[in-house]
Parts: sequence; C-alpha cells; structure tokens
Amino acid sequence: IGIYDIDRKMLHEWDIVEYRLEEDRDRLGAFLWSTKRKCFCIVDVKDPEIEVPLFVDDLQLFQPQDLRFKAYLFENPDLMEELGVRDE
Repeated sequence: IGIYDIDRKMLHEWDIVEYRLEEDRDRLGAFLWSTKRKCFCIVDVKDPEIEVPLFVDDLQLFQPQDLRFKAYLFENPDLMEELGVRDE
C-alpha cells in the first residue's frame, strides 16, 4: 500500500491498525480493499460501515504518526467474519 506507521513499519492489506481521526487515536481498523469505493480503506473494527480511504485525489490522508500496527487480520478469524472478509 506504501504507507508506514509511527514505528516506521510498512503497512499492508489485512493489517489491523490503531488509527487517529483528528485527536481520537483509540480507533481500530483494518486495511482492506473497498469494492464500494474502489480503493484501499481503513475499515473500522467497531463499525464496519465506516470506510476511510487512504488517499483522496492522490493525497495521503494518514501520516505515520496517525497509524500504529497492532495485528494481522488473518490471525483473527472471528474479526474476519465480522468484517465479511474471506481468505481465498
């Protein structure tokens, strides 16, 4: 995806991250492809209807200080099911 987190870790599709919208950092989301938006988004773990695109008009919306890697989605099958993600 080409985005790094606060610890300089390259982030990838299916990564679970802590992310910040404005000053609120306690949100968790997964880097996923949105078929609805036709782009990579952070899909909120608590409310999967929230899909925040990573880029708008080629501008990156999240800076490294806004993101922190937490886990891999494929290691969390219950969360994968909640988000409607299947490993095929």
